[in-house]
Amino acid sequence: MVTSSSRLGGHIHVHKIERKSEMKYLGVFVDQNLPWGPQIQHINNTLMRNIGIINKLRYYVDVHTLKQLYYLFIYPYLTYGITSLGSACKTRLQKIKTKQNRCVRSIFFAHSRDSAMSYLSLLQILTLDNIYTFK
Repeated sequence: MVTSSSRLGGHIHVHKIERKSEMKYLGVFVDQNLPWGPQIQHINNTLMRNIGIINKLRYYVDVHTLKQLYYLFIYPYLTYGITSLGSACKTRLQKIKTKQNRCVRSIFFAHSRDSAMSYLSLLQILTLDNIYTFK
């Protein structure tokens, strides 16, 4: 049986709610104006770290294993919250697209100026825009 503190003669303590400009909820950073800047920065930092891991491992494993590592280290960060994040300004999402392209190029030891589209299609990996459309 649940009893209310008012029945027992106790006091109800009301805590002051603090206003914040951004917060993290279920792993997604939400800003008060919803420009998705903090979330994009978080994804960008995480992708940079994980691309570094793939860059180090590419000397020791084959392309098939690197593709699996892509789906382990990169893809979840591209898909989580994409239905809301994908509607952000395209210039803000460019950093994430660039990181995805960099990762795919590094799998094939390609030059940074090579087009990533051929490597994405070779690995049968969706671009960020296609992931948003698919979801």
